[in-house]
Amino acid sequence: EFFVILHDCDSAGATEYLKRLDDAIARNLFFEHNGKKFPVTASVGFAEYKDGDNSELLQHRADKAMYRGKDFS
Repeated sequence: EFFVILHDCDSAGATEYLKRLDDAIARNLFFEHNGKKFPVTASVGFAEYKDGDNSELLQHRADKAMYRGKDFS
């Protein structure tokens, strides 16, 4: 699990960045076992900072968004 923090970025810019990150992971990361390659995938949750938010609250919101996204998959 990791976080990406984008500074001075609107929602459209963040969405584009996260799409490019997801595409790069899908193209370049594989797990190899017994001579077979398996692609590594990523699940992404997106949360925007609002005045007064802290890192724990942002993580919680991003986790909830990620799981909501998985429900639609």
